[in-house]
Amino acid sequence: MPLFLRPKEKAFHYGITSLTDIELLAIIINNGYKNKTAIEIASQLIYQYDGINNLFNQDILILNKIKGIGKNKSLLIGVINEIYKRIYQYDLNNNSKDIFDYLIKKYQMFCKDNNQECVYLIYINNLNKISKEELIYQGSKKAVLISLEEIINKVKLISNKFILIHTHITNKVSPSDEDILLTDKLQLLSKQHGLILIDHIIVSKNDYYSLKNGKF
Repeated sequence: MPLFLRPKEKAFHYGITSLTDIELLAIIINNGYKNKTAIEIASQLIYQYDGINNLFNQDILILNKIKGIGKNKSLLIGVINEIYKRIYQYDLNNNSKDIFDYLIKKYQMFCKDNNQECVYLIYINNLNKISKEELIYQGSKKAVLISLEEIINKVKLISNKFILIHTHITNKVSPSDEDILLTDKLQLLSKQHGLILIDHIIVSKNDYYSLKNGKF
């Protein structure tokens, strides 16, 4: 690879924002092993985990077992992910609008790296901060299957407030009749269990829709 196209040199010459997800990860990996470059390892991992977002949310004990990653690099990935979470957590400052801005931006980036529709649970603690984000379903372009009872059981273990994120791989974010019905049922079931569904948000690559408030 020409020197000026190598990730580190490219970052200094064109800026970090010019780097692809694979190039960013390759810088973290730093070096490869026999017959496998850091770029090739990064590309393989991002493909394997359907995007850099899913990769960085993996447990470091899982990443530690991957050839080319190991203990030190898996720890570095985990530390970067934790710093990222803490920065945004402290920036939320009890402001619901900030939570939405953060989530929309994050999952729009995720949509660009993923070709499957996904459903995320965002757990909100009593300080109105995000305590955890969890991928609970991942499906085809046509549909994802959602168990409302399973969602309720997951939330009860961690928090009493939550947001449901539903990604679309197209730019069409208008809720379907099924989306509206699901939200109504989840809202009712949440109240029965003393939980608060803050919102159900549909996010695409460049757009979003809040089933509670429409668009901000």
